[in-house]
Amino acid sequence: MEIKLRATKKHKKIYREILSSNWSQQTIVDCFSLTNDFLNTSKYPVGYSEVSSQLRIEQLISQDLPSYLSPLSSLSANIPKSPTRIPKRRSKDKIEKHNLTNEAIYDLSFPLPLSFGLFNKGDDIKIIGDLGFLRDIQSLTFIMITEYLIPQLNKGKMNEEKNYVIFVLFVHTLVTWYDNPSHQNYLLSILFDELGIKESHRICLYNAFKLTSPDEHDYLTKAQSYWSALMDEELYEEAKHFVTILTRTANKEHLEEIEEITELTFQLGKKLTKR
Repeated sequence: MEIKLRATKKHKKIYREILSSNWSQQTIVDCFSLTNDFLNTSKYPVGYSEVSSQLRIEQLISQDLPSYLSPLSSLSANIPKSPTRIPKRRSKDKIEKHNLTNEAIYDLSFPLPLSFGLFNKGDDIKIIGDLGFLRDIQSLTFIMITEYLIPQLNKGKMNEEKNYVIFVLFVHTLVTWYDNPSHQNYLLSILFDELGIKESHRICLYNAFKLTSPDEHDYLTKAQSYWSALMDEELYEEAKHFVTILTRTANKEHLEEIEEITELTFQLGKKLTKR
């Protein structure tokens, strides 16, 4: 069975609008809506709205997803294991957050959930079409989850949902972005930052930078992200060393901005030594 996904001009326009908008709690809903509409473009609609009545977090936990992927969590001792069960939520607020978590996990782990009884057993399911756009919106979903969903789950003390979605975020980076280690490390840096694991956050930012060519459009952005992490932790000597290397390796069009951060690095470093 072939499931052909097609990104229309409208989908791409909405995606660009989300990227350039001022993000808020509503943005994650907009992101889910875009993903749902895109996944429903196939002859066999597979958006969350079409499968939510057939598939829930509890079903994924009770079947093969966690047991199949659990060994991957050993790659980082700080990544929580997937829970064995999700408590039944009763308040309206927690039910809403639980449902958002359902959709987040489905969208981010797609197309894996398709193997859990949504079609006839034995069907050989092949996903074709605009898979690059799928990965783009999954990356956006990843960021929305860390920015807005996880804090809400923390606030509601919904640890089971939080641990499961963190586990899926981690697995997503390993499985989906194995062929793009720079972006893989960038996403991991976001996750480790959300978890408060500063050293892993910083290491992943540096890896993302090192794996990016000076000719790529996001080279300076990744350099600034790593530099900011060093400065936030007051690692000024490391920051001085980094900007010195950056000055030698960056393209000419980036030198003006690099000179600014170099000057700021040495200014703040002097203030630190005077304490």
